[in-house]
Amino acid sequence: WQVMKSCYNEMAYIVAEEGKEAMHLLKERNKCELYELKESGIKKVRILTARDERVCEKCGVLEGRIFTIEDALKFLPIPPKDCSTDVFGNKKTFCRCAYVCHFES
Repeated sequence: WQVMKSCYNEMAYIVAEEGKEAMHLLKERNKCELYELKESGIKKVRILTARDERVCEKCGVLEGRIFTIEDALKFLPIPPKDCSTDVFGNKKTFCRCAYVCHFES
């Protein structure tokens, strides 16, 4: 999963830098992340944004939300459909949200 995740991330970066839409590649990268976490025995994930001024409204509302791995794979909440984070200054979105492990205390 790690290799596939890295490939999707690199492809997304290149495509976005060229001013093309990369959200479908970011979604696949995140799906690989979820499968990798699932295989490691992780049951829940939390969404983490970049927590800076470029975080769009759609991503901001997802900050801290907790999902089971199964629900995250079913709904694929990140990148959100209407993400508007413009990292490269070319008006193409590049969501920087990530899944992190969530452990109940």
